[in-house]
Amino acid sequence: MNIVSRIANPTYIYNGDITMKTKLFLPILLPGLVLLGLLTFALKSSPVQAAGFVVEANFDDSLAHDATPGDGICADETGLCTLRAAIEEANALVGTDTITFISPMTITIDAVEGDLPNITDQLIIDASGVWDTANNRPGVTLDGDGQVATGLDIRVNSNEVYGLYIRNFTNDGIDILSSGNSIGDNVSGKRNVISGNGDTGISISGSAAYGNGVFNNYIGVAPDGITAEANYHGVAITDSASETIIGGLQTDEGNLIAGNSHSGVIISGSGTNHNQLYKNTIGGSGALGNGEYGVSVHINASNTIIGMMTGGNSIIGNTSYGIRLDIITGTTYISYNTINGNNSGIVSWGDNLRVNNNSIHDNDGSGVSVVGATGNLIYENSIYDNTGKGIEMLQHANGDIAAPVILTVTQSSISGTACASCTVEIFSDNADEGKVYEGAAVVDSNGEWSRSINLTGPNVTAVAIDASANNSSEFSAPKTISANFAVYLPAIIK
Repeated sequence: MNIVSRIANPTYIYNGDITMKTKLFLPILLPGLVLLGLLTFALKSSPVQAAGFVVEANFDDSLAHDATPGDGICADETGLCTLRAAIEEANALVGTDTITFISPMTITIDAVEGDLPNITDQLIIDASGVWDTANNRPGVTLDGDGQVATGLDIRVNSNEVYGLYIRNFTNDGIDILSSGNSIGDNVSGKRNVISGNGDTGISISGSAAYGNGVFNNYIGVAPDGITAEANYHGVAITDSASETIIGGLQTDEGNLIAGNSHSGVIISGSGTNHNQLYKNTIGGSGALGNGEYGVSVHINASNTIIGMMTGGNSIIGNTSYGIRLDIITGTTYISYNTINGNNSGIVSWGDNLRVNNNSIHDNDGSGVSVVGATGNLIYENSIYDNTGKGIEMLQHANGDIAAPVILTVTQSSISGTACASCTVEIFSDNADEGKVYEGAAVVDSNGEWSRSINLTGPNVTAVAIDASANNSSEFSAPKTISANFAVYLPAIIK
């Protein structure tokens, strides 16, 4: 559309209706020109400060750019505020600007114009005010239309993005290369849906990307929360990005990261450290399972935390491993999660794991498998009904620490042998794993241990822990509880 027809007959969304807008051209007298010149000089001498812009037009084309960036007014050449113009204007101002939307709308990125401008000055994009409450979904859709583009590219610190449905970009839905950004919130209307993108839903990368938060979003799932709409990866934290929080400890801060064609969350790269995942649902039943791993941590990523007390994740139904750990550094904590229905629960080639208080069950392979690594503590978990071993040590993992031997067990006591001066954890199970953690016993210097304890049964297993080397063993062979009995002498009949 040329500029003449665009001015004469522009369309824009206003309160949900398609409306015509006519521009009025008024003559400007000479005194007005003088005043305008003085005002322009003043503005150039003192930059316009932060402002709020309301997007009223859903079009995106060659005329959608801001007419005068830096004047504090979001207006394209037809006088309308588009999203492209609003970002351009915000970039030109000093301080944190806010972009809201006049009504629900779908903004389709123009094939010729391509990417929206990178966000280079602090900005809040907040579509929560036009949230579709009837269908509980975002009212504003940012549609890439299959273009080779990124939805939002954030290059400066401390931005916020709320209430958008970002879809159909060939690259990332959101690309973050800066710190202190917040994507989504548990407040009503502030969930983003970031799905159906060719690369990663949310990519966080580079050493400048630290302290970012991702809360209460749907990533890889349609707005209904039940239909897969795959990104390649759901969330990727890479190349020295650090201190990211995916999900949180408050109500509804966890994300639904499901239905992605590869991993739900991937954390990788040397210097990528202290990243944390809390209260997320990663995967799901059927098509909501991520196409490969639920969580993948590798290539020297360090000190990752996956769950904690009151902040465990549900990592379920993923096509390959629930959690994959390969070439990691520092200490990785996996705590208070539910990990079930995956190909295997946790598979690690890395040292220094702390796997505790998780429920790991009904996986098609092993519950926890460690391959050729050492210093891995696996303790106080509920591990049961996995197709493979509950705990599996391969290729001399954990120094080939031997599992305990249970010699005797009754409803109220147990004894056996294990590595000298180790600790033995005691479990009850229906089969040969450890569903119910019952307690612990200390092994003496002769390798003997015993404990008076009320046991659930019907079978009892045990795991040895060598605290000096932080190594845990596989489960022992199960032993069925023997009934306690007393010897009764027959009464003497006189």
